[in-house]
Amino acid sequence: MAIFDRFRKKSPPLAPAPPEPAVQDVDIADPVLSSPLRAAIGTLYDNGVDPIQAIIAMMSERDGHTSTDDKRMIAIWLGISDLLDRDGVDLRLRGELVASRNGLAQALTDTNPRLNTFVANYLASTRCISEKKFLQAYKPGLMDQNGVMQLESVKAMLADIEHQRDTEPGSRAQDISDEALARLYSLRDNWNEPSKLS
Repeated sequence: MAIFDRFRKKSPPLAPAPPEPAVQDVDIADPVLSSPLRAAIGTLYDNGVDPIQAIIAMMSERDGHTSTDDKRMIAIWLGISDLLDRDGVDLRLRGELVASRNGLAQALTDTNPRLNTFVANYLASTRCISEKKFLQAYKPGLMDQNGVMQLESVKAMLADIEHQRDTEPGSRAQDISDEALARLYSLRDNWNEPSKLS
C-alpha cells in the first residue's frame, strides 16, 4: 500500500542501533502493548467500521501526512494482528488485513531495524497459535464414529489446505509452517508404515 511507502520516506534517519538490539526492541514495544490505539481497531470493527479505512485514518496525521511515529505505528500493527487472531473475520477482509499487517511490518523494520527481533518474534508466536487453531478445526472430521483417524480424511484435509494456501491469502492455512505440512504429508505417505513417520 502506498501509505506504507510514505511512512518509509518520511521517517527520519535513526541513530545507530545500540549493542543489545533485543533489549532495545522490548523497550520500544512495551509502552504500546496496552495502547488504546491498539484496541481501537477491534472496537471499530465491532461497531461496523471498515477496519482498513480505520487503519489508513489512524496512520495519518491531522494534516493528511502519514505519521512517522514508530510507537503509533507499532500500536496499529498490533491492533491489526489482534483482529487477525479473531475467529469469524471473513476471508476477503482477512486477506486485506494480512497485506496491511505485512506491509506495515516491512515499513517498520525498514525504518527502524531495531524492531526486527520484536516483529519477527511476535509474528512467529501468533503464527504458531493460528496454525494450531486451524489444524484443530479439522480434527473431528478426521475420525470415524469409533474415533479412528481415516486416511481419506487426511488426504481431503491436505487437498483443502493446499487449495486455501494457493487461492486465499487471508486463510489461516497461510500460517501453517513447512515443518507441520511436511509431517502431515509424511502421515499420508507412510500410513501403512508408521515406523517411517517423521
